[in-house]
Amino acid sequence: MNAYSNKSADAARLRTLAVLTGERAVVERVVPRQARRLTPAEIAEFCEAYRRGGNVREWARKLDVHRSALHEIVRKHGLERLSGIVTPEQQVLADAYAQGATLAELAAQHHMGPHRVARQLHAAGVELRPRGRRPS
Repeated sequence: MNAYSNKSADAARLRTLAVLTGERAVVERVVPRQARRLTPAEIAEFCEAYRRGGNVREWARKLDVHRSALHEIVRKHGLERLSGIVTPEQQVLADAYAQGATLAELAAQHHMGPHRVARQLHAAGVELRPRGRRPS
């Protein structure tokens, strides 16, 4: 099947085949997943972590909700991150960068893109070196 196939025609052929073979066609309906509601305690815990620089993606995984739900909480509560707080991840990146690691090396080691590494370093207050080869 390719991207332009007629799925309804395929389904009709399958139903016809089922009738010809004497099989009963079973139609399964997909029930949409009900979004999990966060408890007030979970919301408060997330809000505090967010203010301290917590990662929305990690918290979404931890709380088993989509990250858009957490972004909605941030918007509704008017949350702002406290400036000057460096997360442990940012500190690890900043230390390695100060010891001479490049953005590409850090990206590969930490399984993220070089632009994300640069953003994390910027958030930690690290001034980036000029681009190009390092002096020998």
